[in-house]
Amino acid sequence: MARKKRTRKGTEQSHEGGSAKVEGAEARGVAARVRGGAFCIKSSLGVPFLVVSDRQLVADLPSPSSEEQREIMALCSSITDVWVVRKAVVLADFEGELMGLEGELVSAAFQRTFSLDPMSLRPLPLPGVGRDMGLLIDLGCEKGRGMVKRIMESDSISKVIWGADGDAVSLLFTPVPRPLGIRCTRVLDAQLAFSSVGKRLGMAKMLERLPAESIAGLPQKAGIDFDTAHSLNCRALPLPLEKKLATYAVDDLHRLEAVLRSYKVASGAYAQAERTTSSLFSLILSRPSASTDAKIRQMQSLLPVKTGVARLALAVRIKRHLMALRRLAPSEFPAQFDAVETEAAVILSEAGVAIPEDLSFGHVREMGLEKDVKTSTEREEVQSSDAIHEVVATQADAVGTPPVQNDTKTHDPQRQTDSAPQPEDSMGSLKKSKRKRKLQRERNPKNCSPSAGEVADGTEEVAGRPGQKQKRRPSRLPQDDVKSDDAPAGPASVKRRKKVKGNP
Repeated sequence: MARKKRTRKGTEQSHEGGSAKVEGAEARGVAARVRGGAFCIKSSLGVPFLVVSDRQLVADLPSPSSEEQREIMALCSSITDVWVVRKAVVLADFEGELMGLEGELVSAAFQRTFSLDPMSLRPLPLPGVGRDMGLLIDLGCEKGRGMVKRIMESDSISKVIWGADGDAVSLLFTPVPRPLGIRCTRVLDAQLAFSSVGKRLGMAKMLERLPAESIAGLPQKAGIDFDTAHSLNCRALPLPLEKKLATYAVDDLHRLEAVLRSYKVASGAYAQAERTTSSLFSLILSRPSASTDAKIRQMQSLLPVKTGVARLALAVRIKRHLMALRRLAPSEFPAQFDAVETEAAVILSEAGVAIPEDLSFGHVREMGLEKDVKTSTEREEVQSSDAIHEVVATQADAVGTPPVQNDTKTHDPQRQTDSAPQPEDSMGSLKKSKRKRKLQRERNPKNCSPSAGEVADGTEEVAGRPGQKQKRRPSRLPQDDVKSDDAPAGPASVKRRKKVKGNP
């Protein structure tokens, strides 16, 4: 009996040892997949970026399992630990649906750079693009938000951003129903090294000043259409992100690094720009309305200038910003912006665009608006075409002209053009089309049936004047095909033609 117990116990131990080996092999396989790049995307320059998410953030990548999520977070944490220990300078960029109080962030991208000295922020000679693995973090993922909070609030990591004011406001106050609450520290807004707070220099304009070889391999900056979706209060970055959108999110870091490598600041270092950024953050992050006045005034000045989709998208931004401010700080709402809010509301009402109270974005596919997403040019063409058809129809009703149907047998483009109702003042062109149809019947009577303006006995009506003689006019067709003058459009003339042609 004792031997049997020992045998059973040994069997159980062997099973436990075997399962542990299997679990260990699976864990090593998961780690190998994650570290081998199964959850990485590559930028336009071939630099890998680890995608940190608990769902399918990028269309080309699978949704990670729970074991893969743990391995992804472990790798992300180890990368961040290195940045903290080395006091690294990290490039940062955020993408989302609009920026500021009216927006909602979707992703955050980070990559370490060696183009600046961590202590003095002086440019360092860098022969090429940084090849360190970057991070693309999903801000809809709880653990991802925690990682972004750790990086942005760390005093040991210097963050370099181009145009950091909107990102800082979004990280602290949005999304309005449940703000992220991330307060940025140790941030350098590189844009302020080349322009002022009141008149900022855009990235696209800055890239024009750089040598072409510094940005070789990168696509054009303005490659994504945000206005079309935002004009309908819909998401321009629906999940999962297309590969083009994910690449766009990380390529901005390469553009920013190209600026740091290729363009020298007047003072020789970015320390002054960092101090200006710190002062600006102290102001705009003190209360939600701190950045409202200048921003709304700027958008209000652009509202009369913009047209079409761009104007509608601007009205959406104004309305969303003021609605967000009312929810975050009702006592701080500036009364002087009631007029521009009313103007934006009228524009949205005329376009049939509604913004929910929770400031949520719609989805173009779910709302069935794919066909409604048109450019302003397309809309103007449709309106112009509708107006023309309405005028023609009104004129035709006034003179009582019956519509002439298209003859689908002959497929004559000229006949399709002449098939629209004709007003009385265009009698000459109507007679011309009637003569051409008579000539076609004479050449091939089998394939031509009487049209809507003709009766079964061969007579022909002319726009409210049936049986009336037509004026004699030289024919423009060859003389050997038809006589120079047209015969009267009565039944007798039709019979004479049939006898001349030899028909029974």
